[in-house]
Amino acid sequence: MTLERTVELKIKDLLSQNRRGLAIGEIASQTDLGRTAVVKYLEVMEAKGEAESMVFGNTRVYFPARRVPAQALLNLSSDLVCMVDESSCILFANPAFCSFFGIYGQGVPGRKLGEVRTTVKGDPSLSGLIEDICSPEETTKEITLVKTGEGTPERTYHLRVRGIPTLFEDGTQGTTFLIEDLTSEREYIRNLEFLTRTSAALADMGDDENIYQYMADCITELAPDSIIAVSSIDMETRVQRIAAIGGNPEMIQGLFSGLNITDPGGAVFSLDNTPEAETFLNRRALEEEAERLYIQLYKMYPEDVCDRLQERLSLGRNYGMGCVCRGGLYGAIAIRLRKGAELRNRETIEAFIRQAGVALQRQHVREKLRNAEERVKELETSSS
Repeated sequence: MTLERTVELKIKDLLSQNRRGLAIGEIASQTDLGRTAVVKYLEVMEAKGEAESMVFGNTRVYFPARRVPAQALLNLSSDLVCMVDESSCILFANPAFCSFFGIYGQGVPGRKLGEVRTTVKGDPSLSGLIEDICSPEETTKEITLVKTGEGTPERTYHLRVRGIPTLFEDGTQGTTFLIEDLTSEREYIRNLEFLTRTSAALADMGDDENIYQYMADCITELAPDSIIAVSSIDMETRVQRIAAIGGNPEMIQGLFSGLNITDPGGAVFSLDNTPEAETFLNRRALEEEAERLYIQLYKMYPEDVCDRLQERLSLGRNYGMGCVCRGGLYGAIAIRLRKGAELRNRETIEAFIRQAGVALQRQHVREKLRNAEERVKELETSSS
């Protein structure tokens, strides 16, 4: 430790013992320093935030710094914060940082970045993620990473990492990493672009195009690790028919092969088996339906087979919503997630289903007009 730092610490200790304040002369007499030297040290300490001063008449009085501890503030920050020394040894990591990288219980402070394993896919050590940002000058870069976890699906994150050169109280150099999570912001922009694109595509669709399959493909973009079933519904015959399938190919194959269904498209279910399902079909928002596969399939397959499949495929929550427009029901969507998974982009999926409901209603109206015109022509022909 340098002589200057030793004197500063001595003055700092002296001020902490005299919280009512000390004048320059009092500090000089108790430290055996000249007034000029004391003024020089106090100016440096004020600049570093280690002392404060107030003027009373012609006298300047110095007090110990009354700062809120920086570490306490960093612990409350939602940003991810980590400090390392010159040898990349971790000095501090706030709870948000530890929670994001899944590194609780590893004795983080005192370990080098390369020794701390994370839940990041592909590059599980901290050194591969942030160590290259250590620089004599402030550095900023954006990174994209995929987090994994036991029992939870993979998720992509977008982060902005700032490396700030830091001078610590003992005079050593290091780096403070401030990491901002941009994922929600990026997802918002992506979802807005998604709805703009799909709205234009649905408006341009002709009567010969399969809106149901387009719906399954688009929802797969937002919920890829799931099974998505888009159905057409005939309330007169009380029949629900699978019109399109989307989602995770392995989950789809496992489910329908387990049910001995070679072609999922066209599979028919009777609403009479579960009358209570009719009230759910007209919902205008995604809501949780019966989680049990046997109930979801309208009790049309053996109960024990459905239960075994649900366990083997780790099927979790089940969400459903109707394609409703102007009082008419033109289809239904079911989204089956893996066990423990959460439905992301929920509001965007709901907005898209409403868009598709309008497109299906238009297609339905045009089909009715064509049928009416053909009927009129038939009547005219028969009458002539």
